[in-house]
Amino acid sequence: MTKLNRLLILLFHLPNISLTYAQNSLYDEVLRQNFNYEVKQFTQFIDRFNYSEKVQPLNDSVPTKKINLISLLNSQDTGLLNNPNTWDFVNYLSSMNQQISYNDSNWFAVAHCNFNYKNSELPIDIILQLKGTNAKGRKWVIVNIKSDTFLNNLPLKDEFINPMNHDIGFTELTKALNDKKNLFNYLDSIEKPSSTVVFLSMVKSNEVIFKQINSIEFNLLQINNWTIIVKNYNRNVLNSGWLISNILKTNNNEKEIYKQQLYRN
Repeated sequence: MTKLNRLLILLFHLPNISLTYAQNSLYDEVLRQNFNYEVKQFTQFIDRFNYSEKVQPLNDSVPTKKINLISLLNSQDTGLLNNPNTWDFVNYLSSMNQQISYNDSNWFAVAHCNFNYKNSELPIDIILQLKGTNAKGRKWVIVNIKSDTFLNNLPLKDEFINPMNHDIGFTELTKALNDKKNLFNYLDSIEKPSSTVVFLSMVKSNEVIFKQINSIEFNLLQINNWTIIVKNYNRNVLNSGWLISNILKTNNNEKEIYKQQLYRN
């Protein structure tokens, strides 16, 4: 068996090793190896993806770019490992000098959050995108809020001021400005805020209360012909941390559709 095969077998089968070792020294060695392999931060994921940081070898060999990429796959997902797209992607990137960068604009973060609304738990996905330039600096901005049901029921019904109300001093304007819950509904339809703005206004007024961020994933669209999703796997095995959870073969048109789905509620 070659060193390469031993490395791959260890990489994909060590997640199943029991941690009930009789000797603490062996247990500590496993923890040390797990810590070395773990992709602890997303910046480290970028470095390993670009082959500027090499995964720690289990022997004296220096891992190839292909091994580096394989180490970034979620090895516990048999569907991912059995998908031909996965290996097309690995082979493609192994032979190309394509890199990803923090400064790329074509990537998104999705924060899966919990809020509280009327004493009920409310799952909300917050979509963020990196904006800015090297000269002016960069920042993460909220570009959308997504929810399966909640956003479709936001209070954006049609409210109006009577067309003859001007003759009596716009008395209904006073009513409209005091109607805090439906205030946005009095705007011209062209000027009405997005459901994202309405939702954040409800957070500001404590009608909706933020509880916690459950998990984060990154959607990377900057790789030619491919889109990948990266998630954090917090587990005490070699294959842990920020890893590729899904690989999609996408042309430019498909990427535009994918982005529109992120932007759209």
